[in-house]
Amino acid sequence: MVTVAALAETGNEVLCIAIEEQKVKNTNEGSIDEPHLHLLSARTIKAGRLKLSTSFNEGLEHAEIIFFALPRPEARDGSANHKSFLM
Repeated sequence: MVTVAALAETGNEVLCIAIEEQKVKNTNEGSIDEPHLHLLSARTIKAGRLKLSTSFNEGLEHAEIIFFALPRPEARDGSANHKSFLM
């Protein structure tokens, strides 16, 4: 979320796709659970440069650049769990 907010603060229009509907709703309403990040996010959301959505298609429709920041838990043997990529 820090990277997303920073990109929006520097003038980019950013659409962040998340899978947790309540987190998307809370963030779009300005409720951020990370210290000091709420100030930056609230400013960029109000300016229309930052929006969160649960729609992957909405993210692809207008994207020029796509970043993936997904959880990637590892198994005990060190292998990666790619479940997040198989949405």
